[in-house]
Formats: sequence, C-alpha cells, structure tokens
Amino acid sequence: MQRQLTCDTCGWSRKAQFLPWLKAEEHLAQEHQATVDPSAPAAD
Repeated sequence: MQRQLTCDTCGWSRKAQFLPWLKAEEHLAQEHQATVDPSAPAAD
C-alpha cells in the first residue's frame, strides 16, 4: 500500500510505501525547521 504525502504549508508531495511518517518528519525538519512531538494530540 502506498500513501500520498502532501505538505499543506508548501505543497510538497511524495509517495511513500514504507514509513510515511518518517518521510513527513524529514520534510518538516529540512524544509520548515519544525519538529514532531509524538505525544501531542493529532490535529483534526
């Protein structure tokens, strides 16, 4: 199963079959200097 990742901030898009959360986390860190807090509640 492949997932399509899309960044709402900059429009970046990528397909990921394995570890989509890791690809998203890498993008946030590299492009937006943002970190992910896994203990934070998910946004709806």
